[in-house]
Amino acid sequence: MGVLGFTKTLSHEGKRKGIYTNAIAPVAGTAMTETVMPPQAVASLNPKYVSALVSYLSHEQCQDTGEVFEVGGGHISKLRLQRSKGLNFKNLDDVSPENISKQWDQVGEFENSEDPENGLVYPKEFPDTLAVISENIGVDLNYK
Repeated sequence: MGVLGFTKTLSHEGKRKGIYTNAIAPVAGTAMTETVMPPQAVASLNPKYVSALVSYLSHEQCQDTGEVFEVGGGHISKLRLQRSKGLNFKNLDDVSPENISKQWDQVGEFENSEDPENGLVYPKEFPDTLAVISENIGVDLNYK
């Protein structure tokens, strides 16, 4: 999570200066993985399949920034953070371990639609993360 946080921060601060940054979660056959993977897997997971993505992400044509990519064995995918609608206490005096326990299922409910009003949210930047908290406490936490 530290690498993810650093990537997101650099992308936010650097973009206005033409600095783009992304992170990868690589799967490759290396000296480190050959002790835990079958030899056939190590041979099939050549690091060149990872370096091709790194080369593309480093090219000026690539405009993605602040993203995380899973890559290995010819598979490349973008990962995203996903937030459930969660549990909101409008009365802050109600925040207690007992009340959280009673409604715990709401904290991790990911089965709803992707409608931000009724379900899942995909925060992309730090202000997106603060938005629901800002709304809940009635104070604008957005920074410029």
